[in-house]
Amino acid sequence: SSNTVKVYPVPTAKFSTNEPRCEDEKVDFNGKNSLIPGQSNYTFKWDYDDGLIDSNTRDTNHQYLNDGEYNAQLTIESQFGCKDSTTKTVTVNPVPKADFLTNDTCLGNPISFIDNSQGNGSSIASKKWNLEDTTITNPNSLVNYNYDTAGIRDVKLTVNSGKGCDATESKKVEVFPLPEANFTVNDTGQCRQGNSYQFTDQSSISSGSLNYDWDFGDGDSASKATPTHSYSSQGSYTVEQIVTSDKGCKDTASEVMEVNPMPSPAFSYNEDSSQCLEGNQYSLTNNSTITSGSQNYAWTFGDSSDSTDIDPSYTYSSADTFKIELIATSDSGCVDTTSRKVTVE
Repeated sequence: SSNTVKVYPVPTAKFSTNEPRCEDEKVDFNGKNSLIPGQSNYTFKWDYDDGLIDSNTRDTNHQYLNDGEYNAQLTIESQFGCKDSTTKTVTVNPVPKADFLTNDTCLGNPISFIDNSQGNGSSIASKKWNLEDTTITNPNSLVNYNYDTAGIRDVKLTVNSGKGCDATESKKVEVFPLPEANFTVNDTGQCRQGNSYQFTDQSSISSGSLNYDWDFGDGDSASKATPTHSYSSQGSYTVEQIVTSDKGCKDTASEVMEVNPMPSPAFSYNEDSSQCLEGNQYSLTNNSTITSGSQNYAWTFGDSSDSTDIDPSYTYSSADTFKIELIATSDSGCVDTTSRKVTVE
């Protein structure tokens, strides 16, 4: 007698992948090159070597949660129990962690960007900074950049590992506007006697508020927007206005104030203050002084007569008591007066 033995064909499992991949990417598994003879029904089972198994699909993809090397296996089995398996090593490379430190700043100051990225088991091969205004490829850990205008910027750092894996970190930085210090004053040149410098703030800023500090150049200061100041001594004083925004940004304006010297009028005469009407004559000697500059003189004799001579002589035509007054005026317009009484009998 004889028996019939039926031999069923065995499939040949083959697959390809697009590895190596990064741990944040999916690995494609393609089993189309497997040899599947006959018309039998075959099942596909994928063992990814990370505890997960997929089935009933020839082509698939899978994302590994961690980097490393995995022995992925494809098993093909016919409805008759004939099967074949094949294994490939799949490399999943680590993704670096992008990070950087930075700070807000005032317009005109550079912003520092300090790379704080980690390779996570791999080296960092390249760094690209997108600063919104420009892009910088710089392998160094520190980048300084000056923005031309104030505002909020979205900054991105993209790092690439030596194995081709990218990571990006984004942060916002703000460039604060600068204040513009400015002021006016009622008169930059005043006489020492009675001087009063009245300062009016004209500062501005595009947003935010301002605080004020004034340095009057003589050791005194103020923190008002519109202060008034008087100087006790003549001289040149540089007044500084420092304005500070609520973000700490500063600007300074300055101007020189001139406190002009006062004349010091004085005079004497050749005779006693009392003279007889007949033959009286007062010869006046001008003893006025001033520390700098020149001065002009005006005399009044108390009887409606006057003179602009430096050292005048005067004779009274009637008897009485008269006040002789000397008015000294400096070349900067400062005026002082002195007087003495004389008696004509």
